[in-house]
Order: sequence, then structure tokens, then C-alpha cells
Amino acid sequence: MAALSDYGLTLAKIDLGSIDAESDHNLDEHFVKTWYATEILDQRYEHILGRKGSGKSALFRQLPQLVPEKYIVHLETPVGVWKTLRQYEDQANPNRDAAFVAAWEFVLALLSAQAIVSDAPLLSERARRAFVPAHEFLKANFVDPKPQAMVKRFVRSIKSLNLSALGIGVGFEIGEEDTEDVARVVVDRVMSAIQPAIAECGLVLALDQVDEGWDGSDDSRAMMIGLLRAAKRLGDKYGFQRAGERHLRVMVFLRSDIYDSLHFDEKDKHRRLELKLHWDETTLAEMVSARLPHDVGFDDLMSSEGYRGGTKPRTYVMARTFLRPREVLQLLGEAVRVAPSDATVITGAEMIEAEKPYSAWKVQDLKQEYSKSDPALAVLLDSLKLGPHRYESVEELVALIEDKAGALLDPPGVTGRSLVEKLFDYSVIGIRINDAGRYRFKSEEPELTLPASGALFIHQSLHKGLNIIEKKSPRKASTLGEQA
Repeated sequence: MAALSDYGLTLAKIDLGSIDAESDHNLDEHFVKTWYATEILDQRYEHILGRKGSGKSALFRQLPQLVPEKYIVHLETPVGVWKTLRQYEDQANPNRDAAFVAAWEFVLALLSAQAIVSDAPLLSERARRAFVPAHEFLKANFVDPKPQAMVKRFVRSIKSLNLSALGIGVGFEIGEEDTEDVARVVVDRVMSAIQPAIAECGLVLALDQVDEGWDGSDDSRAMMIGLLRAAKRLGDKYGFQRAGERHLRVMVFLRSDIYDSLHFDEKDKHRRLELKLHWDETTLAEMVSARLPHDVGFDDLMSSEGYRGGTKPRTYVMARTFLRPREVLQLLGEAVRVAPSDATVITGAEMIEAEKPYSAWKVQDLKQEYSKSDPALAVLLDSLKLGPHRYESVEELVALIEDKAGALLDPPGVTGRSLVEKLFDYSVIGIRINDAGRYRFKSEEPELTLPASGALFIHQSLHKGLNIIEKKSPRKASTLGEQA
């Protein structure tokens, strides 16, 4: 491998890119094809899930480069839809859940038609003739073919739609039909019109930032469940049928904490549609290396000087993240900022200095990440301030939470143990089973469960932000977390 100095570069002259995909203009060059990026279309993945900063939006933006040749790809961020759907909720509606499914299915079908129309030159004459009714319907009813305009029409004036292009006129008394019934007819006619094009080219319809209007309320949950059900319903009918055939794929990119908070009948049938994004040290290092000059790798950015106990720089950095791209870039970016302008490597002292503001950001980021889906986390984090970095047992941490965050115990079924499990599920704490081996976190091992007993460790990324006090181990520890 090479060093920055071999290229006449310093740390100040490298560009690690933006920490968010939306503003990273060089994402095409930085993107790393992880296993899920290469296999996303091999299986019927429709719910793309990951924690905040896990790379969902980057994967979303890269779909046009990942899908097979000739597939039509339509990317959409349905900003504003939630506010409009709430107006429908305000109306007297005895079947709210079914209405939200119908609304989203209506929007998804029209977006699919719009995508086909936009890529008409790719299609055969037969497919173009078939989708004419859908095209004429869009022109007659939607000057602005955006999701918000579509859902606004569903909510406010669906019964005034001009349906003649779809062959609906005499014999269909639209005034006597429910909104959902009208939407269902439109969806069926539109999808039938574009089906030949889908079979010929294939269509991937992907939605990102669908949580922009999420506030954790029952209404938000019902709207989100409606979206997931609508996506599955269209996928069941117009999606994969036989190997080798092109088909419709509706992908919803969603934060995993929001998805996990949704409870609805037959959610088990959605399990096979889930793709959970997960990174490890190797793929994160590759992600950083992709942003550096040729032959300069992640490890070449850092000097081994200044780390306690012989800890490797990569180990030190990764132990202070939840293994998400955004966090690695944040910490490295701050280390580059504090390093001298002529430096070519990051020393341990500079990394430790960068860790101070970074850790404070992580505490605030965690609070913000779960502020709507689980606001109790902010109180739990505050209860850990000025506390030890390690608890010798689950019971010790339960006692502290019951003392400092007792107000969280009011709802039925909430116990000190369940609150500790919450911290464990969010990787705020990790475990060391039988007081041996390294500390383990769910961010590294998603299938990990909290045992009945064992020592607990506050995640390294939060130590400085929570002013955690490192206490002496009752016996010499040989853990990655404490060594790092």
C-alpha cells in the first residue's frame, strides 16, 4: 500500500466526501459494493432496513448502477405525502387502515406509470401502444405527477378524476363509489396498461426518506403500515413470477427502529421481504479506502503512535462506532481537522482529541435518532452520565436505572430489566459473558441477546459524551473494549 506522502498529499488535501449521501456528489466513486448491494435484486427484497447513517440513502442512489441492464429505475422521495394523508385521517373514515393502503397503492401505481412513460423510447411499439391509456390518464389528471399531488387528489377529489382514458365511463357511477373503490379501479386499469412494458423491461420503483413525516403517533404508524402493505400487494400481483422474467420491484428504504416499532397482522409475511443493512470492520475500511488516492488504504491514514496497550488504530476507530459509515466518516473527519495542516497521518493523540466532540455528537445523535420512535432513550442515556464504564452485573445497572430513571417504570410491563434490554438493543451497552472474552454489541452481532447475568460495558463511542468514569476492573481484563 502507499502513503499520502507518496502522492505529495497531506491530510488537509484529501476529500473523504460528505457524511450523508444526499450531499455527497462523488458517491458514484466512493460507493462500496457490499454483499447486499450486489444481491439486492437476486431476492425479492422490498423493505430495505437500517439504522440512521447505515448507508440506506447511498444504496438508494446507487440502484441505477446496480440493477440489470435495461431495467427502468425510478427513485422517489415522497416528501409532503404525510401531511396530506393526515387530512384524510381528519375526515370521518370508519376504515382508516384500509384507506391508507389504498392511498399508497394509488400513488405507487401512478408513479410506476410515470416511470414507464418517461422511458418510453426503450420499449417496443407493442408496449408503447399498451400503456397509452395510462399515459393519457396521467396527462388528463396530473399536471404535476409528484407523489404529494397524487395523494392530494386521492384525499380531496378522487371522484372528480377523468377516467375516460382508462375506458371507464358509461355504467360506472363514480359518485356512488367509496374513495378506496375508485382508487382500486384506477390501480387495476393503470397496472394492466403498463404490464406489457414491465414484462419487457422490468421496473424498480424505490422510495427513500419515507420517514420525513414520522412522529411516532398511531396515525404515523398506520400510514407507514399502509405503505408497506401497498408495496407488498403490488409486488405479489405484478412482481416476480418465474425465473428470468422481468417484473415490478417496489422498494421502501426505511429506518429499522421505525420498522421494528410497527405491529400489524401478518407482519410475519413481510419477513422474507426484509433486507437489513449491516457493516463490519472490513467493509467500512473499504468504504474509506474508496475515497482515497489509488493504493492508499484506511490503515495508511493512521500512525500507530499514541494508542494505549498497543491497540491498532483501526480497532480504536471501529470500537468507537456502531459500525455505520456515517460515524466512521465523522470521527475521521474530525481527526483530520485537528491534525496539523502538513500532517500526512493521524496520530493517536489527534484521534483521542477528535473523540471528545465526536462522542458528544454521538450522544445527541442517539437521542435525536430515537426521539420519536422511543423518546425514553434520552432519559436512559442521561441516567448513565458520570457513571462507571462497566457494570459487574445486569442487576447493578437495573438498580441505577430504577433510581435515576424511575419515572419510566410507570407504564404496565415496563421494568428495570426491560429498560436495560432497550439499552442493549440499541448497542448503548454490550455484554461480556461469564466475565470472559471481549465485550459484544448488537451493532456487531444483530442476533445477540441479553443473558440473565454477565458484566455490562458502556459503548466506547459514548464515554466522553456522557463523562463516563473508567473504574478499575476486579481482575485484569483482556477485552477489546477496555484495551481500545
